[in-house]
Amino acid sequence: MPPSIALFPLNIVLFPGGPLPLRIFETRYLDMVRSCMRGDQRFGVALIREGGEVGPAETFDVGTMAKIIDFHQLSDGFSVSPASASSDFASSAAAARPTA
Repeated sequence: MPPSIALFPLNIVLFPGGPLPLRIFETRYLDMVRSCMRGDQRFGVALIREGGEVGPAETFDVGTMAKIIDFHQLSDGFSVSPASASSDFASSAAAARPTA
């Protein structure tokens, strides 16, 4: 696992082996997915403790690694990125900020 991972805070718990269909529209997450596609295609999903999926969020200290399976741009400018969960991780920081 890389020492620093892109983090996607969500209001769901993703379990290892579970599917994660995403409809991505925020620029910061579009950038995150593009960066992941240039690298090893993995990112972390962490449950939001406080805040929302849009804007700043505080997450729990554990999450699940997900791997991007496919990524494409839709005609309305939105992106769909089906992903699958692979393993769990522990975070040293609970403030969720996507890394690009």
